[in-house]
Amino acid sequence: MDLIKVRAFYTVATLSSISEAAKHLHYTQPAISAQIRELEHELQTKLFERAGRSLRLTEAGNAFLPHAERLLQDFDSCKQALNQLTNQGEEPVRIGASLIPGMYILPKLISAYRAVDNGFTFSLDIQNAYDVERMLFDQQIDLGFLGRRKPFPLQNALEATLLFLDHHVLILPPKHPLLEKQQIQLKDLTHVPLILPARNTVTRKSLDTRFRELGFSPQIHFEVNNIEAIKRMVIQGIGASIVCWITVREEVASGLLAACSLSGFEVKRYFYMVQRKSTTPLTLSSFSQFVLTYTRSKEFLH
Repeated sequence: MDLIKVRAFYTVATLSSISEAAKHLHYTQPAISAQIRELEHELQTKLFERAGRSLRLTEAGNAFLPHAERLLQDFDSCKQALNQLTNQGEEPVRIGASLIPGMYILPKLISAYRAVDNGFTFSLDIQNAYDVERMLFDQQIDLGFLGRRKPFPLQNALEATLLFLDHHVLILPPKHPLLEKQQIQLKDLTHVPLILPARNTVTRKSLDTRFRELGFSPQIHFEVNNIEAIKRMVIQGIGASIVCWITVREEVASGLLAACSLSGFEVKRYFYMVQRKSTTPLTLSSFSQFVLTYTRSKEFLH
């Protein structure tokens, strides 16, 4: 049986979409459809059926799915074992991360882990969250770190572990008059120049959703697609911003910025470690276990 066809079937079944499977596998949609048809011909049964606009597994497709998953896992495990023999265990762990985990979480994690295992080597690719997931599906990376505004959806092919929840804070220059108030509310920002992330970012989407829920129309003076630039603009007194706490804790500790909560404005950010459901090399397993322990420690959270 051709594993390319099996992988096409498994990816379509996991994503419930031929178009999404085509993106993940870097094929055209007709190519994915052809692979599914050939596999159905080989198995002499229909694996998918249409229900309106949606695509769902047939009874035979549901029966075949766990076998397809085991076939792919066994093949992936075989490749990993051969890679370990070929590279004598020196292959770096390939890590992918979205922006905030890549800039503000992983440097601290990797530094702490290298104090335990100074032979640990890695490659780090910072992309948007969608591309990190795609790279995991495509086996271009071994481990992904993602920030999400909602809990990670259930996936047959991926295993997501919640590392911690973060919250958003209002950041201001240290001597801003608003800091004299016991509680700062959204209405207090009416005449404060707001500097917010670009509209296509996870942070901005989370903020806009909460603004709409509260019926607040912010006066946004600047849209900036770089968190470091936003922080520098606030430090220079140009305006205020609302960002994840983890991105500003160092500047707050050093006195460059002041951070405070907004009354009645709770916005959470979920941070996950994600990997494929398959046998992993010892080095990857050791690092993953360290990450789970370290992100729950006081040393990491402060």
